[in-house]
Amino acid sequence: MYEAAIFDFGGVVTTPIADAFARFDEAVGVEPGTVLRLMREAREEASSDFHLLETGEMSEADFYAALGVRVAAAAGRPVDWPADTQTIRRVLLGSLRRNEEMLEAVAAIGRAHKVGMLTNNVREWSRWREYYPMELFRVVVDSCEVGMRKPDPRIYRLTCEQLGVDPSRAVFVDDLQENVAGANAVGMRGVLFTTTGDTIAELRVLFPAAFG
Repeated sequence: MYEAAIFDFGGVVTTPIADAFARFDEAVGVEPGTVLRLMREAREEASSDFHLLETGEMSEADFYAALGVRVAAAAGRPVDWPADTQTIRRVLLGSLRRNEEMLEAVAAIGRAHKVGMLTNNVREWSRWREYYPMELFRVVVDSCEVGMRKPDPRIYRLTCEQLGVDPSRAVFVDDLQENVAGANAVGMRGVLFTTTGDTIAELRVLFPAAFG
């Protein structure tokens, strides 16, 4: 029934994003979950700094400077916020690891179907591609390169167009409910990533030929 599978990057083909942020909370001396919560709150604001960052309209340095102010305000005190963006990037991205089991599932699906990646990402983080097998993905659509981000309907349609499939024939996997809902809204089959095992089990049903 489905011709293509499209995967998010962070938290799907990597280890959980929350794990990386937990390490960062510890590094800056705030309560666990603080930085990720503030970033998620910012994500919900259509014209927020987070939106501008992921569409390539705001620099990483400016975003982190503003985020540091928000974190200190939430903590009610000064925090040990790194002045160097490379330090922040090293803590956050350095904590992510490849989700090898999910990547094996991507490879299996790719042998029988079209496979793509659709990610909301940051312009200055472009080196992440060096650490992942990008050859598994026929198409990679990155928000900071195309100037729009999930859950904008246009970015799902663009990804399907580049893969040469109708949205109704594509499955999209993401670890955020709002992004899955965005995929469903354009006619795709959205799959919410919860655990690796549960997600692969669902993909086995949707792509039986891939798993034999």
